[in-house]
Amino acid sequence: MSTVRYAILQIGAFALAAVVYFLLREHAVEVALVFGVAALAAPILWLIVSSLRPAFPDRTCPKCGKHTLRLLVPGEKTGVRCPACGFRDKELYVPFLIDVDDDL
Repeated sequence: MSTVRYAILQIGAFALAAVVYFLLREHAVEVALVFGVAALAAPILWLIVSSLRPAFPDRTCPKCGKHTLRLLVPGEKTGVRCPACGFRDKELYVPFLIDVDDDL
């Protein structure tokens, strides 16, 4: 970015901050508290949502790229097959498919 564009961008940011200050100067404390609480609550909320949301297994077949990967033997952690292209791998470790593989 050229120096002139960078200077114009900085001046624009300062002008925007000045306009916001003059518009909200009577309620500046309340606005600051709202933004502060939001800044503190957002990561906590993100952590809670991320930990409670179930993870979905990656069923992408390494050969054909379709999302049809299934367990080779029900209940075992190793071995997958792809009904779409016939791909089979007896040594691929896939513990994430055990709980969700209902279409054997």
